Amino acid sequence: MIKKITNHKIFKLFKLTALEFLEDNCLKLSASLSYSTIFALPSLAILIISSVGLFYDANQVSSEFFHQLADLVGEKSALQIQSVIDNIQIDDSGRIAQWISIATLIFTASAVFAEIQSSINYIWELKAKPQKGILRIIINRLLSFAMIGALGFVLLVSLLINTFIDILFKQLSRMFSENSVYLAQIFNIAIVFSIVTIIFSFIFKTLPDGKLKWKDTLIGAGFTSILFMLGKFVIGNYLVNTAKLDVYGAAGSVLVLLVWVYYSAIILYFGAVFTKNYSEMYGTPIEPSSYSVRVIIEEREVDYAKQPSEIAEKHEDMSNKRKKINQKAS
Repeated sequence: MIKKITNHKIFKLFKLTALEFLEDNCLKLSASLSYSTIFALPSLAILIISSVGLFYDANQVSSEFFHQLADLVGEKSALQIQSVIDNIQIDDSGRIAQWISIATLIFTASAVFAEIQSSINYIWELKAKPQKGILRIIINRLLSFAMIGALGFVLLVSLLINTFIDILFKQLSRMFSENSVYLAQIFNIAIVFSIVTIIFSFIFKTLPDGKLKWKDTLIGAGFTSILFMLGKFVIGNYLVNTAKLDVYGAAGSVLVLLVWVYYSAIILYFGAVFTKNYSEMYGTPIEPSSYSVRVIIEEREVDYAKQPSEIAEKHEDMSNKRKKINQKAS
């Protein structure tokens, strides 16, 4: 049965999304993610550039990566990140030391995706079962590593598409007027939107411990991609051309990156809340996976005027109920 979407329901959807976004402390979650990303970004960049460099010219990959980064956070911040990456070298003094260096890079980079997963689980009211915690941690790290590979693949596709668009742009410039060349730019925007939607779809579908239908996934990812591209233009333009952060000296470049990641995280988590509410109102509600449970937070008033014995009896009753629930779950 297809549920009819009206203007009133759309307004209700956005209103509910905004309220839950604030109730879930998503601004705090965004700040936590931006802090983690600052430390993980060099490792993440090294792994992505190295993985794509196996199939494409490494120098061109690195140049394209920092060119895209400069468009987002400005040339100064991009150069500072590039300088940090240039100073990070994998220890090649021995095979063991080399593998330790690689493992450290992977662990540091995957921490970002582990943070995203934990936050979206909280937003979607999900939690891994305690008895499967260790297994889930291993799976989470593997998924995080898969996300790094997926981002590398996206960068590779982006390089190929940009090369194709550059060739197309030159051909159109020779054959048509200047106004017709804008078609290539529109095509480029459409391709970027598709790539970003694929990334968000992969995040919503694989990282959280829940089951989300593909239709709801694509709608939520598409909505998040629209917000991301609008935010990329507005925030990027502000940071590059308007923000006066030179007063912070060398820390100004890091602050620019921190601000951009913070607002990007806000968009990601707002999209996660929207996806949850959309699936509940118009699609199929998100269900816990086989290794997770639904988390229900209930607020209760505690009457401290009661006798300690009465409080102890209530605590004992609640403890017995929890034991029965855990026995049934196992």
